[in-house]
Amino acid sequence: MFIEYNPNPNNSRVGDCVIRAIAKAENVSWDKIYLELCIYGLMCSDLPISNTVWGRYLNDRNYKYFSVPNTCPFCYRVKDFCKDNPN
Repeated sequence: MFIEYNPNPNNSRVGDCVIRAIAKAENVSWDKIYLELCIYGLMCSDLPISNTVWGRYLNDRNYKYFSVPNTCPFCYRVKDFCKDNPN
């Protein structure tokens, strides 16, 4: 089941995907994540939405990185994810 979710204060849908995704995962406001990523960006001398910055942010919060195969026969498709996660 698809549930619309966009915590961006201006309802923007472009350029802030990382911020929106982390806000959802952490169950906190878009503003809080944006500010925290800006601080990390300053520490890394990079933009808050760069892979280095959000990767370090998530790593510091004990998130784990898992690679999903994108070549068949071991590929994992959206329909597979939906089947594995019906809620």
